[in-house]
Amino acid sequence: MNAPAAPSSLNWAAIAAGAGASLAIGFSASFLMRPMYSSGIGYGTVMFLSMVVGLLADTLGGAVAGLVARRSGALHGALAMVLASAFGLVVTFVMVGRQGHLEALANVGFWAQWALMALLGLGAGTLAGWIAANIAAKSSR
Repeated sequence: MNAPAAPSSLNWAAIAAGAGASLAIGFSASFLMRPMYSSGIGYGTVMFLSMVVGLLADTLGGAVAGLVARRSGALHGALAMVLASAFGLVVTFVMVGRQGHLEALANVGFWAQWALMALLGLGAGTLAGWIAANIAAKSSR
């Protein structure tokens, strides 16, 4: 039995561009923020900044997906965030494994935080994709 084909209305380049934008911003920010971990700034402050930067990255990634697609912006933004979250999780596994801290992945708190951020990012990317696609569609008329 053949798997159902993806809807032809999906613009995979837009989805990849949105996911790429989100990941580029998120990973760049995490490397730039790395010195803060050893500078004495509190853990709560670092987590808050990480959350803000993550939501900004997801919002911009969803907007890129919607803008490039110019249609079905919410769907394109949402799929871009699903792709970015999946890729980001794989990279996290690799980085945590390379640092020898695989036991952190067994922590319920890690998964709760990851799920919360993924859901918030999904919402932000979906909304931003919808807004950007509407703006792009109106400006092209």
